[in-house]
Amino acid sequence: MQYAAVPPFPEGFLWGASTSAYQVEGAWDEDGKGPSVQDARTHYPEGTTDYRVAADHYHRYVEDVALMAEMGLKAYRFSIAWTRIVPDGDEAENPAGIAFYHRLIDELLAHDIIPIVTMFHFDLPQALAVEWTSASTCSPPRSPSARPSLTCSTSTSPTHRPSPPRRTRSTTRVWRSRPPSADELH
Repeated sequence: MQYAAVPPFPEGFLWGASTSAYQVEGAWDEDGKGPSVQDARTHYPEGTTDYRVAADHYHRYVEDVALMAEMGLKAYRFSIAWTRIVPDGDEAENPAGIAFYHRLIDELLAHDIIPIVTMFHFDLPQALAVEWTSASTCSPPRSPSARPSLTCSTSTSPTHRPSPPRRTRSTTRVWRSRPPSADELH
């Protein structure tokens, strides 16, 4: 069998891993996390997990990052669970959830792995899904003073989601408002 010559990857190409919070974190109801639309789902195809434990990344992120470093990965694209940092989607911040992402990012940086953060990966808070007539709009916050570092825009753009916490913004170079589309990957 003959293989076609594969062109080399460009200088500075980042080999990495990619996940979404609801697919790997588990700990679906721990440390103040609120339910998302993914947690509220009741019908899964037979043999499919409900992601309540998933890969248990919430508890095993130190081991996971060590494995990434051992494999020589230089980037990790992950999403922040909206309901882990703002449990009902529209009120007070959850310090335990924010602290988890700070620890994860610190661990990545300690292993020279670049954090690439997606702010919204299809895990809308269940409380907002019930209230909103469209998941692509954002109602004015009920209590704007309750969230000094997380904001929700009144714009109708689907890319307006909670802003990253101040400390996390200073340690992460790449932010995405949503996961990449298939077109963006080619």
